[in-house]
Amino acid sequence: MDSKSGFILNSKIIVGGVIGVLAIVVLAIAYSGTSIIDDTSEGEIIESVNFVAQPSDRKLFDTTVQTQSAFSKNAILHYIETMEMDENGEEFTQIWVEIDTITDETVRFTYLKFSEAVIDEYDDKKLILIQVLTKANDGINKNYLYVEEYENNRMVKYIEYDHDELFRKVNEPQYLLTEDGSIIHQSDFQLRDEFEDRYDKINFTNEKNKVIVIIPTFTASAYSPYGFYDFYRGDCNETCLTIPITNSIADFSFTSSVNAVKILDLLNYESITDRQLHTNPTILDEYDSVIVLHNEYVSSIMFNAITSHDNVIFLYPNALYAQVDVDTTNNLITLIRGHNYPTEDITNGFNWENENTHPFEYDTECENWEFYPTKGTPNGHMLNCYPEHIIWKDGLLLKTLKELVG
Repeated sequence: MDSKSGFILNSKIIVGGVIGVLAIVVLAIAYSGTSIIDDTSEGEIIESVNFVAQPSDRKLFDTTVQTQSAFSKNAILHYIETMEMDENGEEFTQIWVEIDTITDETVRFTYLKFSEAVIDEYDDKKLILIQVLTKANDGINKNYLYVEEYENNRMVKYIEYDHDELFRKVNEPQYLLTEDGSIIHQSDFQLRDEFEDRYDKINFTNEKNKVIVIIPTFTASAYSPYGFYDFYRGDCNETCLTIPITNSIADFSFTSSVNAVKILDLLNYESITDRQLHTNPTILDEYDSVIVLHNEYVSSIMFNAITSHDNVIFLYPNALYAQVDVDTTNNLITLIRGHNYPTEDITNGFNWENENTHPFEYDTECENWEFYPTKGTPNGHMLNCYPEHIIWKDGLLLKTLKELVG
């Protein structure tokens, strides 16, 4: 929990059992220097990978559990591990992980198991690190499954992707979301010991300048099930334009800057939530710089506080786009104006001169990212792309952000 904002940033650390994300990551770091897979044999396996389309009857494990996911909804997880046989009569083990997501869709991930090792034991359970291969658009990738075994059951707790990115990335399967038919993982990120020198260049440790990040809880709420976007799609009437305000990172996704929220927290940036800013707008006067994320839905009080500040960095396009009314007594927001509401001709609900949604919101690759100066109020800079996919990879972007606020 962030000490300044009270926002539940690390809620998932204590979800689902004795060992949480931080403990798992420590174990992952401990094993990161030793490859379970021999390079030569791995290359041979990659050449001959032939996944089976459906599980055989030779099931080693077949476990289904129900667990809480985002927006206080339930997700159903199904773990199947089977013994299969290839066309040459060679046996191999394959793993299927099926997830019923919060949007009532079922997705399946298929893995070829290469090795496993018990890395911890607790409460009559074992934590097993399974190294697997999986098919991807760019070929065959190596991943790690952290699987909890109890009695004759197994269930995936965390999935780690074998990339040498700036931050370590770990996923809990129950927090898989979908947006417009595309699978989105909500990830946890941790620092890598070997990148300490790189972190020194992007970590915010300026004792002279104070910087605050505004966490877009209103936007996360707007994208919730039975929220604004169900209304926009015609799946719900105007009752969906009044929704509860979330205060948990578990409810965040690509559309609410979840990666940036977590990465900037790791880099020691202070933060407040939308609601906190709405109830205390003068708090921004205490800070030299303000970082706005995908704060698409804001109140007029917030809009005025942000746009009157001396240095604001808009890290995401499409910010300050639509106006909401805030009911702090009942913890609700209601769409008032913007996003083609109440009439189709109304786009930006504040008629804001720095509006930069089109085309920048749709550039999610950010191959040619650039911060450019704002025009008029507020003073500051805006990014010309939507950086959610690179915020945890691009050290230069984070270094530039640090320079703009420091």
